Amino acid sequence: MSVTGHSIRDMRLLTAGALLIATMSAAAGLSVRRVSAPAHASAITAVLDSAGIPFDSAAFSRWAEPSFTPRVRFRMAHTGDAILLQYIVRETGTAAHVTEDNGRVFRDACVEFFVSPGADDTYYNFELNCIGSLLLQGGRINTRRQLASADVEKLVERHTSLGNTPFDSRNDTVEWEAALIISKGAMFLDTISSFDGMTMSANFYKCGGSEPNYMMWRPIETSRPQFHRPEYFDTLYFE
Repeated sequence: MSVTGHSIRDMRLLTAGALLIATMSAAAGLSVRRVSAPAHASAITAVLDSAGIPFDSAAFSRWAEPSFTPRVRFRMAHTGDAILLQYIVRETGTAAHVTEDNGRVFRDACVEFFVSPGADDTYYNFELNCIGSLLLQGGRINTRRQLASADVEKLVERHTSLGNTPFDSRNDTVEWEAALIISKGAMFLDTISSFDGMTMSANFYKCGGSEPNYMMWRPIETSRPQFHRPEYFDTLYFE
């Protein structure tokens, strides 16, 4: 079917409208509702479904042109004492090799939550590969960021739909899920009595696998891959 000048104009208008909507959405922040506590991380889906918590998307892609752009959805709530975070990823090239905590999980298919709970520029990077291995650090940008201890890592309960056995690249299309219960104590450089009523700043990411890809909730305007840019975080409003 041929494309007329009129239809091309309409397509350009639709594209411009989509970009405008994305830009407006990027300034809206995210409301984090309070829900009941799940018994374990694998029950997060049921709790969030029951509470009607909607999904948002890490839809901005930068720094690479993968043959298949991952679709990354996430949603978040809290219990007062913990953050509940669920990701659903659809992609090709899913791979996982790192089985130990605080390893280089970002080279595997990996979802990431970067969050600053206060006003002193301290932020945390929670990075989870698709088989449940976690990298957790805290500190300020351009400093030697502190790795979480084994005891702190235990304060982040995890569940992944792909199990915990490492595997090489899967070239077919795979949809996988990751869920985390992040206790307030996991933000180990801060003293948080409750998440109730807090305001934080954050970004949500996906990267890694057999083919470079970098997905983000809020776009980062740098010339090379760099998720450690808190100036591009947006606001989380805790109920």
